[in-house]
Amino acid sequence: MKKIALLTAAVIASQMLTGISACASYEDNVGTVNLSAMTVTGNGISVEENRISITEGGDFTVTGAQENGMIYVNAQDKVKLRLKGMSLTNESGPAIFFEQAEKALITISEGTENFLADGADYGDSEAKATLFSNDDLEIKGNGILTVTGNFKHGIATDDDLSFENGTVNITSNGSDGIHVNNTFEMIGGTLNISAVSDGIQAEENVIISDGVVNITKCEEGIESGTTMDISGGEINIVATDDGINTGGGLSDTTQESGFMGGNRQNQTDGTQGGERLRPERGQRPTDGITHPEGMTPPEGMTPPEGMTPPEGVTPPEGMPRHEWMDKMTPPDGFGGGMGGGRMPGEVSTGNNLTISGGTVHINAAGDGIDTNGNFYLKGGTVYVDGPENSGNGAIDAYLFEASGGKLIALGMSGMAMGVGTGSEQCAFMASLSEMAESGAEITVKNTAGESIVTYTAGKKFNSIVYTSPELKQGETYTIFVNGEEKLTIEMTEKQVRVGTGGGFGGRGQGGFGNRGGNKQNQSQAEQNESKKGRIRVTLRDKEIQFDSQPVIENDTTLVPVRAIFEALGMEVSWDETTQTVTAEKDGVTITLVIGKTEAKKGKETVSLLTAPIISAEGRTLVPVRFIAESTGYTVDWDAANRIVKIN
Repeated sequence: MKKIALLTAAVIASQMLTGISACASYEDNVGTVNLSAMTVTGNGISVEENRISITEGGDFTVTGAQENGMIYVNAQDKVKLRLKGMSLTNESGPAIFFEQAEKALITISEGTENFLADGADYGDSEAKATLFSNDDLEIKGNGILTVTGNFKHGIATDDDLSFENGTVNITSNGSDGIHVNNTFEMIGGTLNISAVSDGIQAEENVIISDGVVNITKCEEGIESGTTMDISGGEINIVATDDGINTGGGLSDTTQESGFMGGNRQNQTDGTQGGERLRPERGQRPTDGITHPEGMTPPEGMTPPEGMTPPEGVTPPEGMPRHEWMDKMTPPDGFGGGMGGGRMPGEVSTGNNLTISGGTVHINAAGDGIDTNGNFYLKGGTVYVDGPENSGNGAIDAYLFEASGGKLIALGMSGMAMGVGTGSEQCAFMASLSEMAESGAEITVKNTAGESIVTYTAGKKFNSIVYTSPELKQGETYTIFVNGEEKLTIEMTEKQVRVGTGGGFGGRGQGGFGNRGGNKQNQSQAEQNESKKGRIRVTLRDKEIQFDSQPVIENDTTLVPVRAIFEALGMEVSWDETTQTVTAEKDGVTITLVIGKTEAKKGKETVSLLTAPIISAEGRTLVPVRFIAESTGYTVDWDAANRIVKIN
């Protein structure tokens, strides 16, 4: 009996120990890594020549320096690396490689500086960054981590990346500063990034609720494959392409229509996605805040097929207008009735940008903010110094709605886009009659002479978009540039456009006029054509979508310039000073000047029946037959159905 009792007790004790071991947390396996001596402690960790291998979950403190080594993780549990005054370079691969882990955790120990660098060639390794994880990666701590990427990215993960606190400095000499296959989330800390490609790229979502992001060098500053939500923190971006980009490229509908967007996958010969040539790169702006060096900033409702909603149609009671628009699937050719809207026949892709808090400063040579979806400003403060060429705009979105927050965006009037009519918050878009230079001080004053905004431009501009809770309908405001009065703005509506200028316009409405709704600002020709019915243009039997309706003047069909040229695969540019449109393809150059009935095809001068015009909506309209035939196409007019057929 005694032996049986003892045996039973032993079995129970063994089971208890097994249970405890099975339930043990990765935190119970505490170990160390000394890179200088290449020695380790802890379970499931070993040294193989110049590689530290970790095969069990654990919490490992890393110290010392190694000029040619790697920490390699292949474990089933979570693995935490506490960087505590360490330096690690790998000449032929990533410095830290989480090939597998339930979760990869990096803690930057308080009061320490740490360094990671990789080699310029990884060979056959699947890793693609100095600090790389195949699984979710979390970075936090109150120390400093400096990462140099020489092969591809500085930090990358095939899943999610969350950044909580600490300071991370990234220099990427190969590609992106941070590249995330899923979602990037930042809830604190400081990121300082210099990259030859994107500053931060997430192939799914970007979420920033706090912290500081300084991107001082990049092509695109922050790019998401789908949505981006900024609710806090401070973001400073200097970009040679777009400052903020959501969607990473346009929907199939858009691409098929020939209206190409910001996906660099098709980049050739200095163009992006067949879209736009990038100009010389510029600098940045203020409003009483200290900024990094170089920054001086002061859902479904579907209308019946073919039905055009009447003027004054509003969302169902209780439904926010932007949600109604997101759910609305317009019939073919319906362009909506608000400025800043999406193209006719096109709906939001869901690749939306929402800014509800924080401070954002953007200096971009491409589009300042480019959403392949909608832009919702609900709070926060946004400053944009946009491009110095008219091939891009300070804001480029299908729909731009403001219900809170402050935004001032400077750029060229040729691609200017303002807050959409119907937005809750007042806004204006002002086009100056002359160019203002970099460093100019813009001041907007109310009737009492009080300044409601003062801003120092980082680059030259002739377009100002401004929205703020301080703007009130029914009030009058004056714009001053370097103390000189330039324009008076009477806020007769919540959204107002003033001044001369115009050109290509944005992807949606370039300004605040109504498309297909209010006729009072349309030319007589536009009104007459509207009464007869919509004009359609097809290329090889596929309809080209326009953001403004084609019109007929003097038996000539005029169409929006950017869409037709891009549908035909031509590179197009706009000279604001001379009001000249130039397009090129396969060695053929076409030049048209607003108001002139002579055009050029190469060195040949061609007479036009009707000169290119700028419509009441601020759109540049050009003769479609001349353009198509100049590029080798034939053009037929189907009068019964009002279709221009290009083949």
